[in-house]
Amino acid sequence: MKRLSYFLFLSISLMLVSWSISAQITSQEVNAAMGRGINIGNTMEPEKEGGWNNGVVQEYYFDDYKAAGFTSIRIPVRWDKHTSGSSPYKIDETWMNRVEQVVNWGLERDLYIVINAHHEEWIKTGYANKNLRDRFDSIWSQIAVRFQGKSEKLLFEIINEPNGLTQANVNDLNARALSIIRKTNPTRTVLYSGYMWSNSDQLMSAAVPNDPYIIGYFHSYDPWSFAGEANGTWGTTADISSLKTKFETVGKWSKSKNVPVTINEFGAISGFRDASGKVIRIGDYNSRMLHYSCYTEFALKNGLSFNVWDDGGDFGIYQRKNRTWTDVKDILIYSSDTTTNNLKIQQSEAGLTLSWTLRSNAIQSIDIERKPEGGTFKSIATIDFKSTSYNDTTALVNKYNYYRVVAKYANGKSIPSYPIRGFKIATERSSFGAAPFQVPGTIQAEDFDKGGEGLTYHDIDFTNSAAKYRNDVGVDIESRSDGGYQVTETEAGEWLEYTINISEEAEYNIDTWVASVEGGGKIVYSVGKVSIPSITVPKTSSKQTLAKVTATKILKAGEQIMRLKILAVPTYNVDRIEISRTTTSVDDLGSGRSISVFSDRPNVLSVNQIGAEKQSISVYNLNGQLVFKGEILQPENEIILPSSGIHLYQTISASGKISKGKIQVM
Repeated sequence: MKRLSYFLFLSISLMLVSWSISAQITSQEVNAAMGRGINIGNTMEPEKEGGWNNGVVQEYYFDDYKAAGFTSIRIPVRWDKHTSGSSPYKIDETWMNRVEQVVNWGLERDLYIVINAHHEEWIKTGYANKNLRDRFDSIWSQIAVRFQGKSEKLLFEIINEPNGLTQANVNDLNARALSIIRKTNPTRTVLYSGYMWSNSDQLMSAAVPNDPYIIGYFHSYDPWSFAGEANGTWGTTADISSLKTKFETVGKWSKSKNVPVTINEFGAISGFRDASGKVIRIGDYNSRMLHYSCYTEFALKNGLSFNVWDDGGDFGIYQRKNRTWTDVKDILIYSSDTTTNNLKIQQSEAGLTLSWTLRSNAIQSIDIERKPEGGTFKSIATIDFKSTSYNDTTALVNKYNYYRVVAKYANGKSIPSYPIRGFKIATERSSFGAAPFQVPGTIQAEDFDKGGEGLTYHDIDFTNSAAKYRNDVGVDIESRSDGGYQVTETEAGEWLEYTINISEEAEYNIDTWVASVEGGGKIVYSVGKVSIPSITVPKTSSKQTLAKVTATKILKAGEQIMRLKILAVPTYNVDRIEISRTTTSVDDLGSGRSISVFSDRPNVLSVNQIGAEKQSISVYNLNGQLVFKGEILQPENEIILPSSGIHLYQTISASGKISKGKIQVM
């Protein structure tokens, strides 16, 4: 009886072992099942969890990830600050428990989970030190032991972006860490990379570990100037072709080496910040949406799984506190080689015209969805399944209109394209008040004409960040400490326009009251067709302390458009514009005059130039009206005036020397 029981037990055991071996999922199957994933970045890799721009990980994140359609979650983890610096290099138990708790939240929801060694700069800079190598080995030994009983859906990533190590160092580190993991986790999938920033070329040049349960990984923020610094746009034929070739190259390498590959970091930044944390550049929305779509499509088409980088900040996709998503989420979930693409948008006389390319023959109908800034997409039209364009005659004026083309299928599925936005520029303008500003007079800078972006003003980010006045425009307007408002956060290239009515042709001073912490910015005006030399903004050491800068020019009478343009930064604030007619005192004859003015014929002035400098001359009657303005280009000039009597004149030399005086015209 005992002998029979023994053989029965042995047979059942062998059957279980055989079943376990045959059921073991391969790394290729793991990679395919990982599919579309996301990072919980900038969270468990600070010295203290949540110490950067995010709070600590919450369990509900994983409910939202799964509901959104993601199948894998990468959790960057830093171990250094929770590990002893001396042998046996014990990991703090509280931290190990916390990591396990977060891992369990993901596994309980049947998600693939990746944990790694992230921001472990100490091993990257000190790899030659045996004690540091032993410490890194000990960390992975403890992780492997602690998690050995977990689901095979938990993956280990050896090290993140080993910049500072040579390729030989990384090959050695990969082999050593893998051998440690295999002592307790013989079939768990392990991710490895090449050296430096773990790009695709560095992966393909790395030594491939002799192990059947590995996945190679790489990161890509290409091109960095666009994706990482928000410079310019992306999406030319050459841009897309280059990215497509990159992914095809990796896909071919993966097949030739029989090594599945995942891209576990990519993205395009929404805005670039300076050292103080201020956003100084906004990433081009349409380029970013296309960029994410191409990355998703090309990765999956070439057999690569992915985990998009989400740091809860400028690479943010999941808004963790309010449990909402940016427009990028649906791109990551739906993009493929059959989704509608090649979206274009342009303004027409009737509205905004949207066009696209269809890539599926199974579409039954098309919905055009639109949303305003900050809103949600809603259908505005259902059109024929063969349509490739749509003209929206109800587009919101002076605002961004966001669109996507939703393909509807017979099986009930609705697959959206990546979104695109267009700005509907107003075609009608009007003065801010009931009538144009009268000149001479004072104009508050924030009271530019009504109309909208591209018509009466241009603001680079299209958002009134201060939101203290005229919230329906994109110009940044803030309160002044002494009452009223001022235009703020100015950027080079921005401009404001005002409709003015000049009482009479004369020479005017345009006094602009500005405040600038640094100084050195430049303003340039134009009135009608008259251009006015630029003026430099002084340093006032405060955003509220004002100083006056002046430009002087002869302006024609009548209603005209005056444009104030931000020619150059550092940034400055603009409070008001005071325009007054210049006056010339009869008693102020000036000094150091370089010309002589005299009359020997009725209504005629003979002007003699003295010296080599070219000079200009303005002549006024005693009412202050300009009666002549011209240049003295030769030693003798004759000026014919409309009237006789006493006149005032002013000369300005090429070097800026001004002389004033009076003359009796017979």
